[in-house]
Amino acid sequence: MTIKDEFGHDPNVQRTRKYFSQMEDMDADLIKRSGISLFDPRLRDARSMRFKLFEHSCSRAAGKAIRLDEGVLIELFELCQHMAFKKCELPVSSLDHPENPELMSLVREGIK
Repeated sequence: MTIKDEFGHDPNVQRTRKYFSQMEDMDADLIKRSGISLFDPRLRDARSMRFKLFEHSCSRAAGKAIRLDEGVLIELFELCQHMAFKKCELPVSSLDHPENPELMSLVREGIK
């Protein structure tokens, strides 16, 4: 029996899959650029913290009526990832662009 992907044509599902793909690429890129070993035990905690921060930040953004379009959403994820990795004392390379102060405040609220 073949299982048919009935959701693959839904634009919302396609967009969500695209986001997750970009997030996975960002994760791999940061680890590679920073020289972090995939076997570093701190990596699991950093990744877990990253998603908690991202979830909290998205929730706070909604509460403050901050619109998270595709670009802003990915930028927020990158800030959460960077902050979580630093908090877990992983060596991270600097961001390629200046931090968005509004998004950074959302991330900092989640760190507290």
